[in-house]
Amino acid sequence: MMSLNTAFVKIYGELLAPYGYKKIKGRRPYFVRVVGDEIVHVISYTTQQTMTPGCKEYIIVGGVATVYRYRINLDETPRDNSRWLNATLDFYHVSDPFGKKPNRFNELYTFSYKADDEKSMLSSVRHSFEITEEIMLPIFNQAVDLKTCMDYFNIYSSNLLFLYDEENFEGKYHEDNEGLLNLKMYSVEEYITKKERQWKEYEEETIQLIKMGKTGFTMETFQQHLAERNKDRVIPIETFKGYMNDSEKYKRAMQELERRKKSNIEILRNYGLEI
Repeated sequence: MMSLNTAFVKIYGELLAPYGYKKIKGRRPYFVRVVGDEIVHVISYTTQQTMTPGCKEYIIVGGVATVYRYRINLDETPRDNSRWLNATLDFYHVSDPFGKKPNRFNELYTFSYKADDEKSMLSSVRHSFEITEEIMLPIFNQAVDLKTCMDYFNIYSSNLLFLYDEENFEGKYHEDNEGLLNLKMYSVEEYITKKERQWKEYEEETIQLIKMGKTGFTMETFQQHLAERNKDRVIPIETFKGYMNDSEKYKRAMQELERRKKSNIEILRNYGLEI
């Protein structure tokens, strides 16, 4: 019987090809689309523990990366890259924070097939692609330059944009961190405006969710949470200013971004991608 990995590579290879995705060299099941010389869109899968006797389960994951992170690492498994690869259900929920769309949890949480049943497995993988095509691909299609990539990160992977105060840019925090891109994309005023808008949106969204009964907060506990959270609001802005107001530090950051770009382009070429 064909393995799930073989089925995934075969079916997704055929169906993703018209969209410009290519399976990378090596044993990891990553399909990658290169956009220009700065952006990659990635799709893969990872198995899940099943709670249904006689079945096996998996999820489809995907994400966007730029050549300005410390390292694009597709030698790791998709599970080990979970900081920046999101599941189908994650994309569905994040794009619909107030639950206005139909509840599709049971449909999107995992994909399953009967164990030792190749026909069932192939049907499941094809169905998972239909869902990927519906939900994931349109989101990736919007991340086509650095500005739209930043929009993507802010919505789906905001943790990647944390700006660390680094001296030697050794990537010791997270090699998938894209935080230095903030320095390339924003002025101090623009960065402050962005952060203030994000804080306001977070507060307004959470209040709405409280009113809808869709969060564990009460209005009282949320205000307490905000008071604690507000103590840290100045940190990212001061870190950003620290780079922008120190010409030598800013220069080294820009040089590091160019070094990363060259290094990651070479990594992508070694994976067999044209960039």
